Formats: sequence, C-alpha cells, structure tokens
Amino acid sequence: MSKKFVTFVLALAGLFLTSSEIRAQWVLTNAPEGDWIYVYAFAASGSRVFAGADTSAFADSGGTVFVSTDYGANWTNSSAGMVSAEVLALAINDTNIYAGTRNGGVYLSTDNAATWTHASTGMSDSTIMALAVSDGMIFAGTAGGRVYLSTDNAATWNAIGTGLPGAGISALAIHGAGVFAGTSDGVYLSTDSGSTWMAVNNGLPNTLWGARLATSGTNIFAGSYGGVFFSADSGANWTDVSVGLPDLGVLDLTTSGSHVFALTNWRSVSVSADSGANWELVNEGLIDTVVLAIGVSDTFAYAGGASGSLWRRPLAQMAPTVVSVGEPAASLPLSFSLHQNYPNPFNPVTILRYGLPEAADMRLTVYDLRGREVARLADGRQEAGYHQVVWRALDQRGRPVPGGLYLARLSAADYTRTIKMVLLK
Repeated sequence: MSKKFVTFVLALAGLFLTSSEIRAQWVLTNAPEGDWIYVYAFAASGSRVFAGADTSAFADSGGTVFVSTDYGANWTNSSAGMVSAEVLALAINDTNIYAGTRNGGVYLSTDNAATWTHASTGMSDSTIMALAVSDGMIFAGTAGGRVYLSTDNAATWNAIGTGLPGAGISALAIHGAGVFAGTSDGVYLSTDSGSTWMAVNNGLPNTLWGARLATSGTNIFAGSYGGVFFSADSGANWTDVSVGLPDLGVLDLTTSGSHVFALTNWRSVSVSADSGANWELVNEGLIDTVVLAIGVSDTFAYAGGASGSLWRRPLAQMAPTVVSVGEPAASLPLSFSLHQNYPNPFNPVTILRYGLPEAADMRLTVYDLRGREVARLADGRQEAGYHQVVWRALDQRGRPVPGGLYLARLSAADYTRTIKMVLLK
C-alpha cells in the first residue's frame, strides 16, 4: 500500500472523527522504521518493554530486540552478540531475558538486552516459536514439534515429553500446575513439568492451525483461525467465545488482569473484560497495513508490525463499555448515542456502536446517498446499555454493495443521529 494512499485514507477518515475520538487512539512510537523490519513478540517488566524483531534491512544477522525503558515511548535497537534471522519469542525471568529465534536457538541476556549470548546447548531444533518460564524452569517450543526444558538458566536444554503429536509448537503457557502447548494439531497439557502430555481439545475445532494461548486468573484462552475459545477447567472443556470479533482469524492473544486482547486479520485489536462474552474493537489510530504481534505492560498495550512500526495505547482507554442487564446503573450511558463506525473508511467489514440509557424501541439502518434503505442492522426493543453491530457491506438480500458513501441512522425514542461511512473497493 503506497504512502499516498494511506495519507488519503487518513485524511478522509479525519473528516468524520471528533477531536475526542482522535485523542483516544493508538500512537506510533519512534521505533526505527524500515521496509523490511518485522516485529514478532513482546515482553515487559515494569517500564521496560522488549520487542523481538527481524531487522534484515539494516543488519547482516537480522535478529534484534528493540528495548524501551519508558513504557515504549522511545526504543533502541539491541542485537550485540545475536546472530539469527528473526526473534520470534521473548520471555523474562527476574533480570534474565530469553529470546527464541529462527534457525538460531535461544539467546540469553543478563543486562537488560544490552548484550546477548547464545544459550542453546542440547537443542537439535533451532527454530524457537514459543517460550515460557515458571519456578526456575524454562520451556521452549520449536517449529519441529519438540519442547525443551532448562533448569539451569538456559545453560543446557533437554528434549522432554511423550504424547505430543510432533506438530509445530506455536505457543506455551503456564497455568497453575500445568503447562499448555498450542500446536497445529490442537492444545496439549502437561501436569508433570513437561514429562508427559495429553490432548485437551474437547470443544475445540478439529483443525486448530497455529494455536495461540493466554491465561487470566483461573481461565485460559486459545485462539486460532477458528476464533477464540475459553476454558475455566484447565482445558478439560472449551467454549467458543468468538461472537463479536471482527474476524475469526486470531493471530495473537494476550491478557492484562481480567482483560483479554485478541489480534485478528493482521490489523484488528479487540478486548474483552468478561472472558469473551463481549468484545469491543479498540483499533482507533492503528493504521499499519500489517500487525504481527500484540503485548501489554502494566500501563500500556503494544502492537508491532511490518515496516518496523511499534504502537502503544494506554490500557485505561480500552476498558470495554459493553454492559449486561443487571449491572449498576452508573455503568449505563447517560444519553442516547451513535458512535462513528470503525474502521472508517472500511472494506468490507465495519463495526457500529451505540448507547441506550434506557430500554427503548430502536432501529439502526443503512442508506445510500439517494435515501434508499440498503440494510437494517437492528430493529426492535433493546435493553439499556452499550451495544455494537457488525456490517459486512451486504444489502438486505445478502449481496455485496458497491463502494462509496453510505449513511447509518439510529432512531430510538425521540433521538435520531446519522453518520457517514466510506466503503472502499
């Protein structure tokens, strides 16, 4: 996508955004940008944030870790001692930082990523897709389907485990006394520090390509191209909680307290505060054409993508506003409202959010510029609260509509508001 096109889209979108919406958004930080730089992983400890990347555009080795000491406001490139094409995974244990690389095994830093030493003795698989740390044990999952364990701070590694399918390990997560492994053949659990593994796929789709994992309290989440799935019983049973996501192609998951963040479709970040029952798209300002990874610190969320772009946004801006019946009245909207759709411009999916301070008969309709009704997105009585609906640029008969300017109108009680939406094709 050309820079001129991106500039045009931003200018057009700005016509329809209020100043308050512009302020509450992702902000591009000052990471070194380049056409062939890709950010694949995040780890954070307090104000220190680390981003694993491939910087082949300006480094012979390619692999590096971007380091920030101020919550991601500023970044420096750190690769001294690292010889690898890409950094695919990161993990932190006290003052030690571990980097999993493509074709280079594991690297260790004991000085906040200023320098790195190769730490892969005992490994026969050299592409490390996932890392996890717990009680002095470091687990590494490989593209070849093996899991390695180190108990001496990455000085030596041993291949462990029976029962794994031999499929590539895309994610590892520590959950209570168990270790979970996400693979292209489902999710596996070990309760004996990785010695033996068993499949825990009840409720998961048959094909779970590139499963990602994240934990929050007693809950664990698995994401893949089939959506997001939730388990409250250590993986014994899974429930599909994908309703409300803008796309089912889940590329990354991360958690902050009770909040779960999902990256879908290479660019859309959604958040849920109720174990996936409701999702809210929090993509304002995130304009990179490709986002490859998301992460969190105790204050900010981070997004990294192609062209070396690193974005951040305060967590406080992204608490979902979706509420359910029975919540305290203080959490309800103070007035009727229809928010600007996001993304805008869009192709072909956009999300519209609206608020009802009281139960009301309402209608949300899309019109073309001639005033003809194109689609009716919601119609009937709805309870008080915040609501959202997805429009996939289809008409009443389910046929794609042409590109152009459309109007969305919310009518509820005595309230009416119309917004402009731009469909790019």
